[in-house]
Amino acid sequence: MNKGKTTSKNTKIKADTSLKLKKFAFKTEWDFSALYSGDKDPKIEAEIKVMEDRRNAFAKKYSNKKFLSSTKTILSAMKDWEKMQDEAGFAKCIWYLTKLNDADSSNQERKSRTSLLTQRIIKAENEIIFFELSLSKLDSKLQKEILNDKSFAPYKYYLKKTFEAGKHLLSESEEKILSLKYQVTYKMWVDAQKKLLNAQTVKFQKRDIPISEALMLRHQLGFKERHELQNKIIPVLKAVSHMAEAELNAVYTDKKIEDELRGYKTPYQATVEGYENDLDTVENLIKVINDNMKVSHRFFKARAKLLGLEKLGSADLYAPITKTTQKKISLEEVVSKTIESFNKIKPEFANYVKSFAENGQIDFLPRKGKRAGAYCSPGHNVPTYVLMNAIGSIDDICTLSHEMGHSIHSELAKGQPVLYEDYTISVAEVASTFFEQLVIDDLIENAENDQERLRLLDEKMKGDIGSVFRQISFFNFELALHDKIRKDGGASKEEMAEMFYKESKNFVGPVFASTVDDGYTFIGIPHLRYFFYVYTYALGQIVSRALCAKYNEDHNFIEKVEEFLRSGQSMSPRDIFLKTGIDIADPKFIQAGIDAISDDVKKYEAIVNKVRKAGK
Repeated sequence: MNKGKTTSKNTKIKADTSLKLKKFAFKTEWDFSALYSGDKDPKIEAEIKVMEDRRNAFAKKYSNKKFLSSTKTILSAMKDWEKMQDEAGFAKCIWYLTKLNDADSSNQERKSRTSLLTQRIIKAENEIIFFELSLSKLDSKLQKEILNDKSFAPYKYYLKKTFEAGKHLLSESEEKILSLKYQVTYKMWVDAQKKLLNAQTVKFQKRDIPISEALMLRHQLGFKERHELQNKIIPVLKAVSHMAEAELNAVYTDKKIEDELRGYKTPYQATVEGYENDLDTVENLIKVINDNMKVSHRFFKARAKLLGLEKLGSADLYAPITKTTQKKISLEEVVSKTIESFNKIKPEFANYVKSFAENGQIDFLPRKGKRAGAYCSPGHNVPTYVLMNAIGSIDDICTLSHEMGHSIHSELAKGQPVLYEDYTISVAEVASTFFEQLVIDDLIENAENDQERLRLLDEKMKGDIGSVFRQISFFNFELALHDKIRKDGGASKEEMAEMFYKESKNFVGPVFASTVDDGYTFIGIPHLRYFFYVYTYALGQIVSRALCAKYNEDHNFIEKVEEFLRSGQSMSPRDIFLKTGIDIADPKFIQAGIDAISDDVKKYEAIVNKVRKAGK
């Protein structure tokens, strides 16, 4: 990363010196006090009532569908629709209760209340389900007329998406049924599995470690300790695998039924089109990555050599390259180093990290009952919040940078009208990965010594390989599991574990030496419940690498990046990136991205050989 130096176009980065590494007070857990006094705050019921009343009023005015009689009445209805969404279109209270449940899943009373309130929201949403459905079924001639009418310009892309979705929408009554059954055919299953998993602990080094922490910690330990921990994790996962078996069979079968009703030809078509990508682009992405899986194999072969191992078990794949446990870094250092790196990109970005930490918008540390992993959670007319599970490693800086990339994207996109202030996930992963890559480049450049620099480079390569090849191995596993359940009517937990093991071996290559039992780690991967969401990581990584390259050539390019971040959902992902000079639909672009990673692996192999030779 070029830190304030003259670039090829004589531009300079002006860092805010007031934000350089220094101590400041911040909160380690979420603080929602500015929103609600607690989960029984009377404001929650009041907000639900407002949402119900606004939807009932809208339904009363337009459910007779007379608004469909002319473009003038359709335009008037669209304005009312937008106003309702702005004033009472986001279930802030449900969002809040969900965050509380993610922070602590042990409160059954709150979870039950959340479920009841969610059912009320779904019922209220069903009152207005006719609106978008009616628009989607408009005569094609009228649809074309509307899209060419300048008075509809503020709604053009929104309506274009609505019209395209119409071919997969059912009747109003059928859509209501599908909406109502979502709680019992999907959400309750996934929530039950998540709650069961989050309640598990692993006895390690004389303490009970939450399973979420254990799954991350195993990649930070020395050889003996990580294998000891892995051997303790697997029995815990196997003990709850019966629930995962029932859950995945249920939700995957439910998806099969809905896909057939809606006319989707593949298990992933609904996700791809829902994320506003086209099938050809994504299928090409998957094919190119699968055809180049040997790039991943080369990386892990070199990594095994660096670790001094002939083969790699599951616990070794992301292990520290030193023989001892990695040096712990404090949470204060995680936050301040992230701020320092963001400051070099643009001071305003560093201010976001600082204010999020100070205001209690980041829940940092793992604990029993807390949801595993990390995410960013934005919402309309509410601050954006971040969840992570920091364990005191350099990975925490990368995770925080990744989630703050999402957060900055969310905050900037709020400048869009309510119908466009969200963004599709395939765009979201570009924003997060862009910031994460620049931060780790900065850490590499400012490493204290060659050993630290090599370790950071290793971290970067693990990120690149993981985001592209590992995520597509997850995609492959998902597709195989969907296909099996659709063909055979179900899959056992043993078959699921074996399938996951097979894809893991395909991802790592001949150097992989694990057991089928390690395949049970699929249980702890929440993304597998989001139906092919994982492809967005691979696409995001390849696009963000291209953006980083443009930024490193000329730091003024950050203005183009900001333009993309502010775009929200106002245009398709392809059109958003075309404005930055990138065409994600071009097969050559995807292959070029893989070739760039392959070149990095060659450099990595050379460094590993140099280090190994010097050590002899």
